[in-house]
Amino acid sequence: MTVESEDYKLEVLKYAVNQCIDRLLPESNKDTLSVIIYQSNEIIWKVATEIYTKSGHQIDFLLVRDLLNLRTEPLQNKISEEVKIRAELEAQRLAREIEQERVRNEQKAKLEAQRQVQKADEERIRKGKEKETAEKKIRKQKEETRQKKLEDFSKLYPNVSVDIFMKIEAIIVEELLVEEEEITLNSILCQDLGADHLDAVELIQAIEKEFDIEIPDDFTGTNWVSCICGNYSRLESITVKEIVDLVCEKIQ
Repeated sequence: MTVESEDYKLEVLKYAVNQCIDRLLPESNKDTLSVIIYQSNEIIWKVATEIYTKSGHQIDFLLVRDLLNLRTEPLQNKISEEVKIRAELEAQRLAREIEQERVRNEQKAKLEAQRQVQKADEERIRKGKEKETAEKKIRKQKEETRQKKLEDFSKLYPNVSVDIFMKIEAIIVEELLVEEEEITLNSILCQDLGADHLDAVELIQAIEKEFDIEIPDDFTGTNWVSCICGNYSRLESITVKEIVDLVCEKIQ
């Protein structure tokens, strides 16, 4: 038999052996490598038995072993590549999960911020309505108080224009820096409206100028003279009504 025939025969045997090995080994590269390392004798025996059964040829066990061992390094390379690919895929998966978690957190934070803004707006609107309601109530109370004050003036002074009281009231507000609702006909200049001796003098001067009247130092029937003369203790008894009486008397 020629060398060429022997080579061809060997190639056919190798082909047959590899076909048998392929059928006997598992599909998984990792499992295949484990079988080759730990169960090689069993595989070699099965391959030799199968070839002898089908062809009657007694194959060399060493040939089967060598062909089996040739698969070890490629399998190791494939397994390493698979591990690398799995690691890359796992890293990509983790990166996606981290990104998805980041996006979810951003969305949650955005929604929470929007909720807080909406809550703040609702609270602001609620407080605005409460403030508006309170202001309306205060305005109504002030208006009712003022109306009552003007009615009381009209009853006490039916022949005197209410404008006189309003002018006196405005002067007291400006000179003593008090609110209109604090002023009534019974308000005491010092005790209720916080006036001192100098305030009283300036108030008298402002009233004289507004109504173009002169209040003499020796004027009796009120306590103005006592205030002007420096008897500060008498100031506490002066009321807004006394001021109105004085002005009404002078302009009439």
